[in-house]
This record gives sequence, C-alpha cells and structure tokens, in this order.
Amino acid sequence: MKRLYHIQPNWPIDICFAILVHEDRELVNQLINNVRYYCPKSAFDLYNGGNDATLCDGLGVPICTSSRKLKHGWTQ
Repeated sequence: MKRLYHIQPNWPIDICFAILVHEDRELVNQLINNVRYYCPKSAFDLYNGGNDATLCDGLGVPICTSSRKLKHGWTQ
C-alpha cells in the first residue's frame, strides 16, 4: 500500500482528523470533499476498517498503513 503525503511541514494545520471508513467508496469521497470544503486547513488520514482493501485507493488522501478489518471496535 502506497503512503500518500499532502502535508508540508510549514503548512498551517488547524485540525488533524483520523477518519475510520469501512464501506461505500462514494460516501468516503463525499466525506473527504466535505472536510476539505468546511475545514480547508485541516489534514486527515483514512483508516480502512472494512473488507475492501482498495476502498481508499486513488482518493488522493493519506491512508493509514496499519489499517485492518475492525469489528465492533475490536480488531480481528
């Protein structure tokens, strides 16, 4: 899994979001767009806790390299 970085050390960041996603790529994309629109100086990292290992691929945002399937808040 390729790690993407879009944050530069000198950029002002207001909030850093860790976003747990597990299904529905279109909703993940809408969430990314909403965060970018309403909080443009934020950064985020997606944690894929679902079955689809490619869910976050190609969305242009960082993906947590330790992502793995979650079930009710516990790792499997």
